Amino acid sequence: MARSAGKDGARPAANSDQVGKPTAASNGAAVDETQASPAPAQGLAESLAAPDFEELDLAGRIVGGDPSGPWPIPERDVGGRHRGWAKRLEAWATLGVLAFLGRMPEFMLAPLLAGLARFACRLDRRRSTAARVFLKQALGDDQSAAQLDRRVLTAWRHLLRLGAEALSFERRCLGRPLGEHYRVRASADARAVLEAESGCLLVGAHLGDWEAGLPALAGLGFAPLYAVGKPPQNHYLAQHLQALRQRRGMRLLARRGAMADVPKVVRSGGAVVMLLDQRAVRRPVMAPFFGRMARCDRSAGVLLRRLGAPVVLFSCLRGDSRGGREGRFELDLGPVIHPGDVAGMGSEAVAALLNGLQERMILARPDQYFWVHDRYRETSSDSDEEPEPGA
Repeated sequence: MARSAGKDGARPAANSDQVGKPTAASNGAAVDETQASPAPAQGLAESLAAPDFEELDLAGRIVGGDPSGPWPIPERDVGGRHRGWAKRLEAWATLGVLAFLGRMPEFMLAPLLAGLARFACRLDRRRSTAARVFLKQALGDDQSAAQLDRRVLTAWRHLLRLGAEALSFERRCLGRPLGEHYRVRASADARAVLEAESGCLLVGAHLGDWEAGLPALAGLGFAPLYAVGKPPQNHYLAQHLQALRQRRGMRLLARRGAMADVPKVVRSGGAVVMLLDQRAVRRPVMAPFFGRMARCDRSAGVLLRRLGAPVVLFSCLRGDSRGGREGRFELDLGPVIHPGDVAGMGSEAVAALLNGLQERMILARPDQYFWVHDRYRETSSDSDEEPEPGA
């Protein structure tokens, strides 16, 4: 991994209308047994929560990594299992719509996305209801129905915008100077990990434009870069997305089987991206997320013990104040969890620690978070299989 230097930078304060009432987990109030937080993890999260960031010098850096590698894991087909002419037409139609939206001028795109978001709220009532539950848990139950409706609508609009801009990213950003499109800040520990040119895990949430963060990470020198994810069920869409990510200088590890591949990547000096904020399905651990017990991914705790490699928290926000649609992003690296920080902790405590750190990132910009997710739905936890890293 390449070296970087920088100058001081400060995190912008969250707008007062973006964050609601603090949850029980964040204000220290007593909670019942379904909301209890492991004390060691909570204390460590407090100590790691606010590192000093410095803005990195991005001279000579470009957006994206080298598609030619070297890659420690042989290329694998991570395509979905649904094939046939109907699925091929579905993929063509989806990609055609996304390409059209990516070319649409902002004065036309913004009202279109607003209308589509309202339609999605009404059409997918299950996810919209789940978003209201999630928002009330995270931002407080004193929000009015109108406030909740506005926030659910914002969540849908943000998600639709990410889709609308997904294919145009290459035209706007890929291969261009990193500093034209990103402001990158890193804690001292994160800079040390980057300069060490050794392997690490990069853990984030579905916050901001997480896909836009990946080519920036590759351009900074986190290479070879892999991301753990679940490909679309449509084989042709999955193939297209796999090729798109490879052009950006990264490769995808399918969730099923990723635990066997991640150690090889990290031991080769590479970095593996995992998004661990969503509900885990296979072999979850129970840990508090915004003060309520939820099914969480155990893979980070397992890998910390198995690999002895650091975990770097990251987020990539849309920098709307600096151009928004033109491709301005705010990438933060840090805090960092070292294996010694979690010595003696079980997977539940490590999950609680990661949850606490991710909660703070989310509450700083709740308008850019993926609330349209049934975070607290119960799932089976009686499997003896290896955990699958989240994405």
